[in-house]
Amino acid sequence: MTRRDELYGEGVSGNRLRGDLSSNRKVIELLQRHHQRGNAILSSTGYCVVDGHAWRVPMGVQHALHARLTFAQIASKYPWYVTWVSPTKRRRFSKNFMDLSSAILFVTKKAQYLDPAAAVVSHHGMYIPIPLMGKFPRKMGKPPRTHYWCPRCMCPRRFARSDNGDTFYAMKKEWSNDKLRYEMKDRRLALLSCTICGGTNRDSKFRSSNQPVSHVVLRSRARTRRR
Repeated sequence: MTRRDELYGEGVSGNRLRGDLSSNRKVIELLQRHHQRGNAILSSTGYCVVDGHAWRVPMGVQHALHARLTFAQIASKYPWYVTWVSPTKRRRFSKNFMDLSSAILFVTKKAQYLDPAAAVVSHHGMYIPIPLMGKFPRKMGKPPRTHYWCPRCMCPRRFARSDNGDTFYAMKKEWSNDKLRYEMKDRRLALLSCTICGGTNRDSKFRSSNQPVSHVVLRSRARTRRR
């Protein structure tokens, strides 16, 4: 095979990995190497600089570029897309991409000039990077407004409530004064959606990324000895 398009063709739309290749280690490692080659487009300061164009790549997108692909991303022909608002038509557009580096280059060369808020979005979502765990939701900007970590945009975003007032039930981490630790409790939550990509708080990745974190300290005497 000489083209990546030939690896796909399953599913209703033909955008799923072929069944006879889904367990082929050589194919999976080939796609992993192709994804990690995209790190070359990033500078040491986190900018993508190419042909006189420069774009500050968000921390979440940088994390996704360094991380290994999940099987869901490998099995999908277009796991990434770029979204922007046209300044003339006043409509939101999107464009699918097979690899993350191509999406970053598209924003650097074109999309950022049409819409400064143009964003790279993951169809499958990414968990929050470890250094940012427990720091969202938080108030940001001027005036300060609550921002949540969006697993699809891979950066902090404002979320809006549903116009219909929709709600749902989900497990939420809350502090217990009696037990002096966090507990998971079933709560009724308002449906929130991202103002950029439309992702909602129904996603388990959203709820795990926007919750407090418990720090556990391991004592030396609690470690087991090995022969």
